Amino acid sequence: MRLGEVVRLAVDEELDSRRVLASLFNAAHGVMEANRLDHVFIEVNPRHVAFYRRALCFDVESEERLCPRVGAPSLLLRMRVANLTSKIGQLEKALVDFPLD
Repeated sequence: MRLGEVVRLAVDEELDSRRVLASLFNAAHGVMEANRLDHVFIEVNPRHVAFYRRALCFDVESEERLCPRVGAPSLLLRMRVANLTSKIGQLEKALVDFPLD
């Protein structure tokens, strides 16, 4: 099994974060495929977990912990790269249309 981690992702509040996120995941997908990764991990603030679970099908892989880099709570999420591959063509539209409320 080959694993990868997307790290240190932050988006300026003045930008449409969903479009930026779609572009970043599209680019990251190319890296995942080129390196033949099976799973990808991200660490997110607990308040963002529902978004990543519903919009991108991530699964929760850890209990909440304090992230020492930012001094905030975090959870580790995991997604199969094959799941991202199956939806990469519709990713930007799905994220842009995803309600933030």
